This record gives sequence, structure tokens and C-alpha cells, in this order.
Amino acid sequence: MAYVKHPVVVVAVFTWLGLVVGVAFLASWSKYRAFGVTLPVGASIDMKLLPVLLRAEWVLALAVLADLFLGKAPIPVMVLAAVPVLLLLVQTIWLQPALNAAALQVFHGQGDPGAGLRNAHTGLEAVKVGTLAVLGILQFKQAPSRAGYSAQHQPNERS
Repeated sequence: MAYVKHPVVVVAVFTWLGLVVGVAFLASWSKYRAFGVTLPVGASIDMKLLPVLLRAEWVLALAVLADLFLGKAPIPVMVLAAVPVLLLLVQTIWLQPALNAAALQVFHGQGDPGAGLRNAHTGLEAVKVGTLAVLGILQFKQAPSRAGYSAQHQPNERS
């Protein structure tokens, strides 16, 4: 039988993971394949959508860190949790403002300087997804059996 020491972490991590996969990968990819969505229109959508995603990610990141800190998680787990938070910090401080500036240039017909930035964004999101998946899976622990026997071998007291 498995148990979870940090249930808030499990909920927050897998919600965070789903948001990143759903918005950063699936929605962004399919948006540019939709009929009538040009690069300027897509860039305009990104300028509105990605900051909202970042705010939601910060709420989930703070929930993860608070539960791990208050629950006295081991240092390796805290270090692992710090990776997506640091990536989120880089995205918030540097990458998102740079993507917004590039999107404005595209929107005003001044070329597309943001290809490298979009590749950096995709790379950071991929690392974040992998780290979040590992962090979430590590929250499940195998419960120790009583007296060396598993629950399957325990007699049913109601029989």
C-alpha cells in the first residue's frame, strides 16, 4: 500500500504539470495551426496568456514550497522542488518580458526576433515538466508492512 507524506505537493505538482503541458505545449502548438491565426495574432495571444500562466504557476509553486518546508521534507526533495521554481523565476524576470517585446515587434510588422526566445521557453518548460513529474512521483511512498507481512496476508477479522 502506498501513502503520501505531502498531499498538497501531489495536488499542486500534478496541477502545475498539467497546466504547463496543456498551455505551453498543446495550446501554443495548436494555436498556430488554427485557420486564420497569423504570427502577429498568435504573438498577441501569447502576450495575454503566458503571464496568466506564470501567475497560476507561482501560486502552485508557493503551495509546493510551503508544504515541503512545513512538512520538513528531506533536503534532496527541497533541492528538486527548487529547480522548477528557479526556472519560473527566470521566466518571470527575463524570458516573459523578452517574449513580450519580441511579440510587440511581430505585431507591429518589424520582423520576428523571438525564435531563439521561443526555443528557450520550450526548453525551460521541458525541463520543468520533467522535474515536476519526478517530484510528484517521489511523493508516493511504500507503507511499511506490519511484522514483515503485507496486508494481503493479514486475516480478515470479520470472517
